[in-house]
Amino acid sequence: MEQLVWAPGAPCWAKDTLRAFAEAMVVKVDGRTATLSMLGTDGAPCEERQCSLDELLPRDVEQRCVTEMDDLRELNMATVVNNVELLFGQQQKLVPGEGPNTIYSSVGPVLIAMNPFTEMPLYDEAWVRAYHAAGGDHRAGKALGPHCYRTVEEAIARFRVVGHQSVVICGESGAGKTVTNRKMIEYICQIDETCPLASTQGRRTEPDQIAKANVLLEAFGNAKTTRNDNSSRFGKYTKLEFDATRNYKLEGCSVEHYLLERSRIVGAPVNERNYHIFYQLLRSEAASQFGLEGGPESFTYTKQGSAMLGFSDAQDFLQLCDVMEKASFGKAVQHQIFEVVAAVLHLGNIKFLGCKDVSEVDPTTEPVLKNVCLLLGIDPVGLAAAMTTTRIRLPGGVPPVEKHVGVTVGQAQRDTVAKTLYARLFDFIVAKIGEALQGGQTRGFCQQAAPQSAVLGLLDIFGFEDMMFNGFEQLFINLTNERMQHLFNTIMFERELVAYREEGIEAAFQVEESNLACVRLFTSPSGPPGIVRLLSESAMMQSGRDDAAFVQVLNNTFANYPSYKVCDPQAAQRTARAKGMTRAGGREGASLDYRRCFQVRHYAGTVMYTVKGWVPKSIDTLLPHLSEVLVSSTKTHVQCLFEREESNMRATVGEKFCTQLESLAATLEQGETSFIRCIKSNPQMVPGIVNRPLVLEQLLHGGVISALEQRHRGLPERVAYSDFCQEYRGLGSSHAQNSGDKLHCQAQLRSIFGIEAEEGNQFAFGHTKVFMKNHILACLRAIVSLRSQNMAKRLQRRWRLKMGTERIRRVEEAWAKFKLTEQAARNRDIASLPTVARALEDTQQRLGALMQVLAEARHAHGDDVRKIADMLPNELVKQLYGIVESLDIVVDRVSQRKKTAEELLGVRITRAMNIVLGLLDRVAAVVAECQEVADIISNEEREQCLGACATAQTKLQALQATDLPALRQRGPVGADLESTEEEAPLAEADLCPGLGELLEQATQILMVAEEAGHSILAVRRAFRKALVEVQGRQEAALEALEALHEHAQRCVAEGLDGIVETVNVAWQRQADAQEILQMAKDADGYRAAVDAFVTAVSEAEATVERGRTELAQREAEKIERLSLQAELDA
Repeated sequence: MEQLVWAPGAPCWAKDTLRAFAEAMVVKVDGRTATLSMLGTDGAPCEERQCSLDELLPRDVEQRCVTEMDDLRELNMATVVNNVELLFGQQQKLVPGEGPNTIYSSVGPVLIAMNPFTEMPLYDEAWVRAYHAAGGDHRAGKALGPHCYRTVEEAIARFRVVGHQSVVICGESGAGKTVTNRKMIEYICQIDETCPLASTQGRRTEPDQIAKANVLLEAFGNAKTTRNDNSSRFGKYTKLEFDATRNYKLEGCSVEHYLLERSRIVGAPVNERNYHIFYQLLRSEAASQFGLEGGPESFTYTKQGSAMLGFSDAQDFLQLCDVMEKASFGKAVQHQIFEVVAAVLHLGNIKFLGCKDVSEVDPTTEPVLKNVCLLLGIDPVGLAAAMTTTRIRLPGGVPPVEKHVGVTVGQAQRDTVAKTLYARLFDFIVAKIGEALQGGQTRGFCQQAAPQSAVLGLLDIFGFEDMMFNGFEQLFINLTNERMQHLFNTIMFERELVAYREEGIEAAFQVEESNLACVRLFTSPSGPPGIVRLLSESAMMQSGRDDAAFVQVLNNTFANYPSYKVCDPQAAQRTARAKGMTRAGGREGASLDYRRCFQVRHYAGTVMYTVKGWVPKSIDTLLPHLSEVLVSSTKTHVQCLFEREESNMRATVGEKFCTQLESLAATLEQGETSFIRCIKSNPQMVPGIVNRPLVLEQLLHGGVISALEQRHRGLPERVAYSDFCQEYRGLGSSHAQNSGDKLHCQAQLRSIFGIEAEEGNQFAFGHTKVFMKNHILACLRAIVSLRSQNMAKRLQRRWRLKMGTERIRRVEEAWAKFKLTEQAARNRDIASLPTVARALEDTQQRLGALMQVLAEARHAHGDDVRKIADMLPNELVKQLYGIVESLDIVVDRVSQRKKTAEELLGVRITRAMNIVLGLLDRVAAVVAECQEVADIISNEEREQCLGACATAQTKLQALQATDLPALRQRGPVGADLESTEEEAPLAEADLCPGLGELLEQATQILMVAEEAGHSILAVRRAFRKALVEVQGRQEAALEALEALHEHAQRCVAEGLDGIVETVNVAWQRQADAQEILQMAKDADGYRAAVDAFVTAVSEAEATVERGRTELAQREAEKIERLSLQAELDA
């Protein structure tokens, strides 16, 4: 069967490393192997390749890009990612409805939003008006295309059916969730303000307040990360209330937040920043008021991120102050907030002297301590003492004993104070915003809105993260994503299946594998308790199991759990290599200690977590002696931040978070939920580039591909029989209309589409509803619309005939239609093309002559319509429809051809962007190599190489940022838009003259840089040539070491640390040898490192063999104990 399908010449998609899937043609098939002709970016064959038939997917060569991906004719993951790239590569039209919204597409109720990493002309007043005018109307919304505005309108339109609507905005970090959430809130506020029915009477919240509150939260809760310049480091659920008695006008708003990333308060990872407010305040003119001289580089907490470019912090601070004023944060409150932020920054500069058992505040930083205490209104002596001591609780009601602590603990307690201060301040800001948005009222997170209110909730959740080190915060970030993915799967798959079963219809799709086991791995309260419960138990212990001890508990508990993976030395080393980690001295991999690591198989991929200091992070309150100092503040606003310390002493961060998360999930499940999947277009965050493998990975891991396949196989549209008959009764015969609703529905569909469509699963009849494919319902709606339009036209025509105005109206309507077509041609920039220009001119002349006759007739006869009509030549009036229709055909044909040309151009420019990005990566590799051999080459050689690379980078970056976008903006100037496809195939046309020359220049630029590097890297080439034999020994030893993986995992789970350590040592020796090999400078050192590695592997093999014996003995003893217990029980 497959050999028939994959006949020679068949178009297909083939798996490709760089592009996920690439276009190809089958050349021949030999058994299970196909020989393919791979197609280049210009559609021409470029190479032959062999692959398995199982790796091929069918390709529809006629398929053009669509925004509604339910309309794709050939559905598979390759087609989907190609469609997204085709859309993304097009030039965005400025007029709503004139072309696709290039960053948006949809899969049923799921909106897909690509992050363009640049401002898009999709959100101005014209777009707001267009989508608001369309409202929830299906046809009008589809004509405009998918957009976050359409998602809002569809949710509001559903209020009349279900009063609680939610939109979950999800995606990985840097995918654009924050911007999408902001655009939706701004849209809701704009349509409320511009609506003529809007009134402030009885409204608790002004729309502008909501938009300002959103900006304020971003300043205090967002930060620059390596993946996103404005990454939300907390979860946010914005609940907008609409008054059902006032045609669903915006009435109020509340905000709930959860899990602020506390570790970022006291420091940020390399190439990242702390929260925006830190840098904004430090670089503002107000900094000196709080003793913050010297800028971010002068403060311990912010020094790491002080050199980050691309931010206007001082200007942003001025805007923030203005926003705070408008969001009901007066000058006095602003000052109090900035005092606390300044105190947090100063805390980081307090240093300690002493040893591991005793410490004191460094006298040189006592002025800093006094600054902190002045800002917070507390006693410097008391704070210094609290940070350098702890209290030991004694049994029997004996008063606690004070004990000195060492420098390390003192620093940790200082950071705990800073983190708690900022976290409490963030809580206060959110509460203050909520109070302002509720008009002074407060309401709990899950409390019901007023009885006459409808609610639209926008959930902006953290993106799934797999960082260099995944710690405490990443655990809960990914738990949130896992729980929301479970909600998505439940709504998209499981509930669909239930709907089919309840209606007695056989489903043509399979439910996706549930990720519930992974959710329970985190949240299960018992049998066995999940990770969160185990962590809470550790936090409540006097000594607190942490780090390796906690990981051992997890390994013992979950070793055989499907979503959990025990981390052994091999897994740690592989992850370290994949992430490019280094240990002290530059050696690879030691920064991941397998003893402190465990892995979780998430829906979005396997993640390795490192447990370091999770117990103190789990405790949501300060230690009592630290809390007492802050509660004693002379400043009321500081006291208020710590009012709830005593009442929450035993509640952990994890327990609170899980409770909040389940409450949120319950809220979402009660109403209707739609989803927006934000997609990161490329990891470099560069405009105009689509990294197809990355995009495909997000679409797969987000469940989008599965949802599309399910909708394609299933019957996603369903209508109750009574509603069907009410809407489509006019299509059938009177006999069918007199039967029952179900019989009438069956008769209608079978007569319109035929029994073959029913047998082909195009529609099916349930107990109370009819289930249909998308195109069936779309066709029915089109028939009804067309029938209604025709009936209206017939009535209008009869009335005009009666009144004698038929000829006049025909002339006026033809002229109006001509003007619309003319404007459309101008909007599409085709009016100047000769074919279109001639058609426009000819039509204008012929219609213009009639319009002139009409004007003269009106001048001559005034209001006497019959005499005016008599002056219009009847034969010429009858030709009007054909005249205008001929013009429409020309304009539509050229428009469609231009659209196709723009699609092809977009693909070529996007792929050219990717080529340039690859060239830049190659230049960066030359720079890296040059830096690595800097100690064995002359300064002159080094400068020559780096200079050539700098020149290449400058030119390639200009090509990427300026030249290629200009070509996209210019459009397909090389296309013959007036000929037919048969006369001049667009695929063979030079749509973009100059593109090939630019890419050739780019390649030449790269070659100059690589040649400069090649001349100074002779040492490395000689090294690699001389050590082939030694490298073979290393590879053989590595293969033997990898064979120990399974047994090492069992030893880790069983706690045989001594045996595992020999395996770990072998992996470390492998890392040593690999590092020397990569440096390619020390041949003798490499030989010695390989010898040490081979020896370590031999020792590991012997030790693991002893471990096997011990494990077998343990298993035998276990069986013997069970047997003996069974005999005793008997």
